[in-house]
Amino acid sequence: MFMLLLLLLACQRPGVSPYTSDTQDTSLFEPGDSFAPADSSDSAFFPDTSGTGSPDSGHSGDTGGLDYDCDDLPTTELEDNILDWARGYHDVVFRDDGFLIGLQTGTGLIESTYDELSELWIPDVNGIETMDRFEDGSFVMSDNSQSRLILVTPDGAISTLASNVGMAKGVTVGPDGNVYYANGAVYRYNVVTEETDKLMDAVGNSRPRHLVFSLDSTRLFVATLGRGEVYVLNMDEDLNPVGDPELYAENVGTGWHDGIAIDACGNLYVPEYYSMGLYRITPHQVVERLGPSGTGERYGHGLEFGSGEYGWKAMALYMPLPYNNQQVRELVIMAPSGSRVRTWNGEPAR
Repeated sequence: MFMLLLLLLACQRPGVSPYTSDTQDTSLFEPGDSFAPADSSDSAFFPDTSGTGSPDSGHSGDTGGLDYDCDDLPTTELEDNILDWARGYHDVVFRDDGFLIGLQTGTGLIESTYDELSELWIPDVNGIETMDRFEDGSFVMSDNSQSRLILVTPDGAISTLASNVGMAKGVTVGPDGNVYYANGAVYRYNVVTEETDKLMDAVGNSRPRHLVFSLDSTRLFVATLGRGEVYVLNMDEDLNPVGDPELYAENVGTGWHDGIAIDACGNLYVPEYYSMGLYRITPHQVVERLGPSGTGERYGHGLEFGSGEYGWKAMALYMPLPYNNQQVRELVIMAPSGSRVRTWNGEPAR
């Protein structure tokens, strides 16, 4: 009963402070301090899948010479590692110099390398939920402690980008360079005009929570809170909604989505809290569960594809583990990020 209560308290559940973790390591970093455990990963043994090979025939865009087969992606026996030196709360993002950035609640933003170095980057930052990267290498993050979007530069300077955004989730930089986010509805913040537009309301009991654009940027996929449903919003060439949102997939767990990502094959990945599971939704809208039954120890949030540089695997998802000391999980899914092949109006896009 006690462990069940801990699980319910951690992940911003209604009526509970979202800024504490049930299994948080309370020892604090000092600027410049680092740690590297002697036994630094919990790994199931499978062949190394980080490598390069001949360009994948039948795929468009620059996939960096990665070899993958969209018609034969595994659902079981995936390489699955816990990086116990890295830190993240509900999301992570990569910095251009090879560091993985994530929040450790009560401490601040932590920077981690793949070779087991972890340091405090920005102290005394709290309330960070989701994050994404601009083309210039700076970041946008939702700061739910102050109901705002913040801009974080690569040298660690923080400023307010937008205020009064509520409990924003799903922060995504769109192909147009603007910021899209969800807080029960879907919004777009224009970084030039500083105007905010509502793009989508809740659909019945399904409330928008996390967002990702399709490979051709003509659709916005929306993971939700409510009934385990994923919706799709059709977009015009200016990324304005066309028509009403449509149901794309159901039975993606039972109701509490904690992220969404898309690979270069067009598959969606959605973690769902109640089932502690990670789901893949194929372009044919078939819902598959990846790996064995989930547990809190390996239930990840956020979903960020590896950069393919500095040791980080391009065909792996990196996800923070708020119920496992805010460590980071590396799951090799054998396909790279959709951002590698995304287009917008026929031109390459992020």
